Amino acid sequence: MYGHKIVFTLLCCMIFFICPGITAQDAEPPPGELPLVDPENPVYVKGIVSENGIPAVDARVWIGPYGPVVTGENGRYSYTMDVPLFSVHALTREGEFIGEVTVQCQAGKKEYEVNFDFEPAYIQGVIKENGRGLGKSKVFIGKNFPVKTDISGFYKVKVQSGQVRIFVVSPAGEFIHESIMTVNKNEYLVLDYDFSPGEIEVTVMQDEKPVKDAKVLAGRNAPVLTDHEGKCLLKVKPGNVEVLVLYPGKEPTVRKRITVESNKRVALDF
Repeated sequence: MYGHKIVFTLLCCMIFFICPGITAQDAEPPPGELPLVDPENPVYVKGIVSENGIPAVDARVWIGPYGPVVTGENGRYSYTMDVPLFSVHALTREGEFIGEVTVQCQAGKKEYEVNFDFEPAYIQGVIKENGRGLGKSKVFIGKNFPVKTDISGFYKVKVQSGQVRIFVVSPAGEFIHESIMTVNKNEYLVLDYDFSPGEIEVTVMQDEKPVKDAKVLAGRNAPVLTDHEGKCLLKVKPGNVEVLVLYPGKEPTVRKRITVESNKRVALDF
């Protein structure tokens, strides 16, 4: 389970919107100084999380930096706050982003209701490498937590409607796909991606000796370390690829570009 601090950091820059149960006047701070909340008389936050009008059981709700508060069988949650300005955001049990609201407390008001109704698009597909299912690949869609493919490369996810970014990497962190698209509520989409990489065999030397644990970055892949022979093998999307080598503990940093074709291997020496 993800810690609440990690989740709050990932989601704190998300776009705010107003949900049923809270008005624009409630959500927008009034002019002038912020009202102070008396710690001895805190405010009470409650609401319902639902999906297409049906209560969402075990949804996760964060109120400011606190949480998660888990919804019950009726989709309800509640929490007591002692700060004048905070955000409320909700995710499904699987980590799919539902929504976020910013609440500005008003003088004399002690209770706030923030409801969420998730009306998602439904996306599924298969991630492959040269036609074969690629299990444990990671698929990032919208503001959701990443989902891993099963052994056959299959994944499925619900996502908040609107414009979303789709980013796919292999189990080893090799970049497969990125795109931005608009999805509509209650829309069903099938998005398959077939990775047909080329390979780069990298050798890193310094003073005619192999360099162990040099960090090698190719394109948008995750970094790879060289072995005791100064070698590593990279799988990359075909095209013109920049390869960066960071020598352990000291400079220099070296960059080279190389053209890679699908299902072919090229050597690159540093």
